[in-house]
Amino acid sequence: GFPVVSKVVNPVDSVTLFVSDVDDFYGELAEVTKIPSSVYQAEWIVSNPCIETWLYYCYNNDPWNELEEVVGLCVLKRSQRMKQLCGKVVTGGVDPRKAFLRIDVGIKNSREHYVEDDNGIPKLFSTQMYRMMDFIRTEMNKRHSEYDAYVRRQQEIRDKWRNSGKVKNHK
Repeated sequence: GFPVVSKVVNPVDSVTLFVSDVDDFYGELAEVTKIPSSVYQAEWIVSNPCIETWLYYCYNNDPWNELEEVVGLCVLKRSQRMKQLCGKVVTGGVDPRKAFLRIDVGIKNSREHYVEDDNGIPKLFSTQMYRMMDFIRTEMNKRHSEYDAYVRRQQEIRDKWRNSGKVKNHK
């Protein structure tokens, strides 16, 4: 058979995170978030209305003006409209690959707008993704500043391309 490993290889391996949009799951999320995380050994990471809330904060920080069209919509249509608007208000759209390089901006901006309701569910334009991304960044940086080194390498690649004249005004 397979050898039994009795130790956790990496602290990240001992953490379980469930990521969810509020969408039409509010009732279920309100129930599950009442259960202490120690019972199911996991943490919920919720965004309202959707994960694009996090991506938006990695680039911009004025949701009540730039995304105001979402406010009056029924809950089931908010996520779809949010995705459309993010493609318009962020030049080039909210590319998750590039957002990973902007974790610090996303954490700062999303914390600034974070509000929970009485059930502990993020209100509109609030996301708990800053918790998860702060955890990931911290864990990566515990290993030889891995996240910071990755961001530097990506910047060097962009600078090299920009300076080569092959790509103009590429961010």
